[in-house]
Amino acid sequence: MNTSNTRLIISLSAILLSLGVAYYPVLRNVILAWHQNEEYSHGFLIAPIAAYLIWSKRNRLKSLFCKPSNIALPIMVFGIFTYVIGFYAEIRTVTFISLLINLFGISLFIFGTQITREIAFPLFFLAFMFPVPSRLYAELTVPLQLLVTRLSAGIVGLGGIPIHTEGNIITLPDVTLQVVNACSGLRSLISLMALSLIFGYLSVRSNTKRILLALSALPIAIIVNTLRVSLAAVLSMSYGPRVTEGSFHTIFGLSVFIVALLLLTMVQKLLLRLSPEES
Repeated sequence: MNTSNTRLIISLSAILLSLGVAYYPVLRNVILAWHQNEEYSHGFLIAPIAAYLIWSKRNRLKSLFCKPSNIALPIMVFGIFTYVIGFYAEIRTVTFISLLINLFGISLFIFGTQITREIAFPLFFLAFMFPVPSRLYAELTVPLQLLVTRLSAGIVGLGGIPIHTEGNIITLPDVTLQVVNACSGLRSLISLMALSLIFGYLSVRSNTKRILLALSALPIAIIVNTLRVSLAAVLSMSYGPRVTEGSFHTIFGLSVFIVALLLLTMVQKLLLRLSPEES
């Protein structure tokens, strides 16, 4: 049994090393994106979290039957083909997808169907490592910016404060604010979506409730970023626009994200109370 485990570890290490060499250009660009763009700084945490999720199931995995699957090779061939297409066509998203395909193929090749099914979620969770395609990012950001701008203006206007919006520009007495990409809610949405999936995976057994918890990330992201912009508008009018810059802006953003986590936890607890036997 020990010899078998040793061979398994050596085989897995060799395959993963080969995969790392083949995907070095892709992984390098991904890590640079994490480092250079705070929108994707959460990427550093994704792989360790996925590894922990697999490690936490080690006792369960030991009891499963390990036999290579016949569909592993076609999946890996398709993954390699996808990688070649994405690499030479310079379509980063395709190369990202090919990496996930190959990871599933490797798992099926070494561990078989039962174990792969058990670790499917952690492998899928690795998708959050990758930057959102630029075109999709732009198409999602602009509508969210405009929505947050209008909602924030409506909330501030309820206090009797004269306010005018034009696009993502908010005009108040003696101050003008711009709802930038970071305040659109997309960054919060990605982070909250990842957290909601983890919460659901660890605490909820019903797939329906897991989906509902994940979907709750969208309204929560909109709510907290609307709150963020509304408070920033009021504070800027009272104390000047500098109050929303520098370290205060960072602390303010962190505080709002904590509120988002609390709301996500509330939704999770609410779902757990609904039909506890199915949770």
